[in-house]
Amino acid sequence: MASVAEPELTSRSGHTPEGQLQTSVEAEVAAFLEHERQAGELLDYLVLPRFGLDICVFAEWTAGRTVRLFELKVFTTSSNRVGITSGNQVELLLHSSADTYVLWILADSRMPLGASRYVLFDSVVGRDAVMGAGPRHGKQNDFRVDQLMDTATTWATLSSRLLSSMRPSAASHVVGG
Repeated sequence: MASVAEPELTSRSGHTPEGQLQTSVEAEVAAFLEHERQAGELLDYLVLPRFGLDICVFAEWTAGRTVRLFELKVFTTSSNRVGITSGNQVELLLHSSADTYVLWILADSRMPLGASRYVLFDSVVGRDAVMGAGPRHGKQNDFRVDQLMDTATTWATLSSRLLSSMRPSAASHVVGG
C-alpha cells in the first residue's frame, strides 16, 4: 500500500510532471526505508536525488546490501515522446552490467489519477522498447510508450513493486508484467 499520495503529473501545480513524480517516488522510498529501519530489517540507508540518475538508493539490510538507481520519465502530450538523454542513459541501456542496479519508471500524464499509468522496468525491457534499431549514440533515442504502457499499473501497485525491488532478495528486476 502506498504511503504517499499519487502525483498529479500536470504542469498546473508549478512543477514539471517529472519533478512531481520524482518528489513522490523519493517520499515513498524514504517512508518505506524508514519503516523498515524502525522494524529492524534495515540497518542504514542513503537516498541521493539527482546522483547521476534521478534517484539513487544505498541500503544496508540485515540480509545484505542493495544499490538501486532510478531514472524517471513522464510522457506528456506537449512533448509527445519520451526521450532518452544521450550519454549516460544510452550507456545504461547499452551495457548489461548495469541491469541489476538500474530501474526506470515511466508515467503517462494523459491518464487520470487512480488509473494504470505507471510502469517500472529494467534496462533489458528498456533496450527492447527503444524505437528504431535500439539505443545508439548519435541519434535521437525515444521509448515506444505504447509498448511499455501495455504493463501499466496503478500508483499503489507501482509502490509495491518499487519497494520490493529494493530488498536484497529481489532476484529479478523485470517487474513490469
